[in-house]
Amino acid sequence: MAGVRRQVRSPAQQRTSRTSGPSLLSFFLWTLFLVSAAIAYLWIYNQNDVVAADLEAKQHTIMELENINRELQVSIDQLSQIDRITGIARTQLGMVVPPAESLIVYLSEATP
Repeated sequence: MAGVRRQVRSPAQQRTSRTSGPSLLSFFLWTLFLVSAAIAYLWIYNQNDVVAADLEAKQHTIMELENINRELQVSIDQLSQIDRITGIARTQLGMVVPPAESLIVYLSEATP
């Protein structure tokens, strides 16, 4: 075995040759992970803005519909007043109020 010569490396040389490959791969993977996380964060942030704007628009619509509902309820209350109904019946329909009637009830004693 005189012809085979083995080259002996120092521990510092072994360390640098082993870490140069995985270090580059690790850097690439971490960079890919961080870029993906940043994109996901921006997408979620954008979705929150879209949902918040939609929610605000719907709340505004609800308030408008509640106001319209209150106005219609006031109109219904005004239209269903007895004085108004009798006024329309007299003027537009020509109706008259009947005279008050008296009802007389005679009670007879029961005969045994």
